[in-house]
Amino acid sequence: MGAFCFTDFNRVLQFSYRTWGTGKSMCESNKCQKGGFLNCLWEGEGETMKRVMQLFLCVVCVAISTQAYGQGAVRGTVRDASNGETLPNANVVIDSLRIGVATDKAGYFVIGNLSPGLHRVSASYIGYASQSVLVVVIQGETARIVIELEPAELMGEEIEAIGERVAPTEVTPVSAFGTRVTELARIPTVGQPDLMRGIQLLPGVQAASENSAGLYVRGGTPGQNLILLDDVVVYNPNHLFGFFSTFNPDALKDVTLIKGTFPARYGDRLSSVLDITNLDGNRKSFDARASMDLISAGLTVGGPVGDRGSWMFSGRRTYQEVLNSPLFDHIVDEMFSTRIGTIGTAPVTGGGPGGLRGGGFGGRQGGGRFGQARFNFQQQTSDFGQDYGFYDTNFKLNFDVSDNDRVSVSGYMGNDALNLSLPSFREQTRDQLMDWGNRIARFKWLHIYTDNLIGNVQVSASRYLSNFDVATNQNEAANSDQAGQGGGGRRGFALNRNNELNDLTAKLTFDLYSGPFHTTRVGAQFTSYDAFYKQGVGDSTRSQINTSSFYQTGFLEHTMRWGRLELTPGLRVSHFQSGNYTRWSPRVAGLFQLDDRIAFKGGWGIYHQFVNLISIEANTYTTDMWLPVDETLTPGKAVHNAFGLMLTPGESWQVDLEFYHKEMDDLVEFQSQVRLSDSTPLSDLFATGSGRSYGGEFLLRKTEGRLKGWVGYTLSKTEHTFAALNQGNPFPPKYDRRHDVSVVTDYYLGRGWNLNANWVYGTGQAYTLPEARYEVQQPTGQSIPYVHVSEKNAYRLPAYHRMDLGITRDFRWGGVGGQIVFSVFNVYNRRNVWYRSFDATEPEIQVQDVLLQPILPSVGFRFNM
Repeated sequence: MGAFCFTDFNRVLQFSYRTWGTGKSMCESNKCQKGGFLNCLWEGEGETMKRVMQLFLCVVCVAISTQAYGQGAVRGTVRDASNGETLPNANVVIDSLRIGVATDKAGYFVIGNLSPGLHRVSASYIGYASQSVLVVVIQGETARIVIELEPAELMGEEIEAIGERVAPTEVTPVSAFGTRVTELARIPTVGQPDLMRGIQLLPGVQAASENSAGLYVRGGTPGQNLILLDDVVVYNPNHLFGFFSTFNPDALKDVTLIKGTFPARYGDRLSSVLDITNLDGNRKSFDARASMDLISAGLTVGGPVGDRGSWMFSGRRTYQEVLNSPLFDHIVDEMFSTRIGTIGTAPVTGGGPGGLRGGGFGGRQGGGRFGQARFNFQQQTSDFGQDYGFYDTNFKLNFDVSDNDRVSVSGYMGNDALNLSLPSFREQTRDQLMDWGNRIARFKWLHIYTDNLIGNVQVSASRYLSNFDVATNQNEAANSDQAGQGGGGRRGFALNRNNELNDLTAKLTFDLYSGPFHTTRVGAQFTSYDAFYKQGVGDSTRSQINTSSFYQTGFLEHTMRWGRLELTPGLRVSHFQSGNYTRWSPRVAGLFQLDDRIAFKGGWGIYHQFVNLISIEANTYTTDMWLPVDETLTPGKAVHNAFGLMLTPGESWQVDLEFYHKEMDDLVEFQSQVRLSDSTPLSDLFATGSGRSYGGEFLLRKTEGRLKGWVGYTLSKTEHTFAALNQGNPFPPKYDRRHDVSVVTDYYLGRGWNLNANWVYGTGQAYTLPEARYEVQQPTGQSIPYVHVSEKNAYRLPAYHRMDLGITRDFRWGGVGGQIVFSVFNVYNRRNVWYRSFDATEPEIQVQDVLLQPILPSVGFRFNM
């Protein structure tokens, strides 16, 4: 192996360096062998990013040159036996040696430094029957195998894993949660199973409401999450403001959520990572899956490409425009149902619904200056004019050019369009036109250089568009054919916002497997951002921003094991052209398995973000808008700390306890009333400040048997401090929740019947209250009204809670199988409050609550062919 480093691989290094413009190799074999490692790094002159890249490649070279001689290895892939799909994150174990690894996203694994002879290799994966094969390892050679696992129809019986428990590959890393899509698909909901709704039920993850698919992870906002679909950034994960997510469950294969302290290979967000992988397609035969419910219908098809590849196509859309679904009308009507009343004051010893100030866990408490709020609601409305539809499509084509080369082409396209008329204050209406969507395209080439070294080259494009127009009058919207046009206002509307973000990215990564105890990952990324934002009133443009910038980043991380201890240090270095920002992001995560049942884990890291999501706190149903930073707006920064304990009292039981603390700097809040000119800096659009979030999470999970599911609880606190807001005093963001509880169950009744239920509870969202309105008499005799408001987000909405039930029946008719799904959303008809707004233009202050969904029964069908 040492000879390879300084012959074939050195040519790769030389090519890479010259690409960076150094003109020569900085890691010649004689220098590495003579210990001149630092000379490799600092020789010559160059920019910081060039030196970092040189360091990365030198480390790879040195790691390869230290491979053991006289040993053998096993490499291979773990696949689904029914369709040939690769299985990421499967456990692969050498039984006799008690060592093992997890497969990568391509289902690939390598176990090296094995003594010659006969070895039993076992593979296991949740929801599949374990499988083992005998492999003869020959000195100096690598045995190649494919392990196929049969999907296990558990039918309530425990599946025994083949081979012994191996530390620490079966222990969930700090802040991470991995699951099969089928586990989330059992969670009852309205319409088709929804990935984001399942994720929102995990401890440490909160939702603004059931009308939002946004993830608020450990005090972060949805814009601070890195959401990847086949390694490409998705800027819009929502349909209908989040009542549905953009991810079609029939097209998904694997989901991993990392709630914090994520490794160096992920970057450019402050909060969390949601890494989603689509199906590759059936490599063995043509198959088709169809789904239909009272809201939408979908079709997923796939099949082999000869004996060297596969393809997959998936699409779904609403048919509200065609069939006028009564359930969909009811959902949209109830989604914006309102109650309007008046606001009064009472002594702080009183108690009105949702008027309590936040307190506890370090928070201030007590009544406002004008006492406790009390609301008197007189009317409720839930019949609105609306016209809505969405669609999304996914495709992927994979082809094995050779045993060591695989190419993949994939894409996603989705769009929403909504025309809505809502009642507002004092007999007015609020007319809205909105459309938003995401387009993604990706090309990827995977090359296996040696049994221990895999390289990936990826080129991708992601485009996000959104248009939002609103008027608080009876004016009619422009012609419907204008609804899909971007980059301009629509005539007749009082306010319009238009946004476009184009992301073109090239990425190069290497994975080096230095035996079963060392894995090195190194990579570089180049991204071009092109963003447009326009805000207007009527036909006039109030502000307009056009910005373009380049972003470069590189990372290095290394996972190493010593007995029961596993460490993953890493470094990410990023440079953003606009503003000439260079940021260093060191990270480390560790895991120590005390014995087969108890493991301790922890992590620390620094994170930066260069693209901001524009969110308007006062308006919950607007489209997302994105803008990169520039020389006037400093990138955000977060420092993560997390540690925890994991217990496995039984083969199918897990207990996970984690504590976290997060410090955040250069946070932004959008100021929608700012008027910009061509010379006004971007920073004038945002108020900047800092924040912190801390708390504890508890998860009890059962993964096998008749009863599966989890119980989760989060105790947390988040607060922000902005000099321009709340007189510079700390305040909770509206999504801060002190308590969050979730219970998710899936019980197999027998004969193909499954009963599913979930219950959630959360502290009410924070909001700001106009506590009093009064008039001041001027010397001229003129009266000027004043409104006194509370401290920012000093009050809380009523607590949120809801229960959902579902029952599924598996069936098979000839060659067609499937499921019938009956579900009841919000079983006990709790009318939770989505958000609360106020009108203080008249002496009597009016309050309007927009309510969430009532009880919603639903039925759906899924077919497999």
